[in-house]
Amino acid sequence: MVTEYKEAKMSEKLNVEEVEERIKCSREMIEHEALMFYSIFDEARKAGLDFEEVLREAVRSCSYYEGKDIASACTNIDDLKVFGESFADEFWSAIHDMEILEAEKDKLKINFHSCAYVDAWKKIGVSQEDMKLLCDVLMDGDRCIAKSLNYKFVLGKTIAEGNPVCELDFNK
Repeated sequence: MVTEYKEAKMSEKLNVEEVEERIKCSREMIEHEALMFYSIFDEARKAGLDFEEVLREAVRSCSYYEGKDIASACTNIDDLKVFGESFADEFWSAIHDMEILEAEKDKLKINFHSCAYVDAWKKIGVSQEDMKLLCDVLMDGDRCIAKSLNYKFVLGKTIAEGNPVCELDFNK
């Protein structure tokens, strides 16, 4: 997927190294966000606080605005194929190594072949159990976006569970 993005950008006469650097920097920013997210969770846990619902609400709140941005970029929000063009645009597809498996009016199936969050958590030794929980909390963002647009969202396998991909399905 990243290679396809680089080739597409090359055909637009962009510098391949510049594209690679932007993708690398974006992944690093996401990893930093992941470390901050985990640190807040871990410090709350050490203090004896049940912080999960607060994190979920924060993710949903943030995703409300993200969903509005995606919706405003769509020419036809009732068409999941069109939604997919905004949700999984070239930039984000390259960062997360996304693969669109199916894109139709009523169905969108995407596999993510990499996750900067999991990459960051693994670097600092976060347990599989905590990664699964934090992943599920973060996926509330996608659930919220789907709900705000009257889509159904199904999360299949995840990288945080040890699978090679994250499976995201949006349906009408």
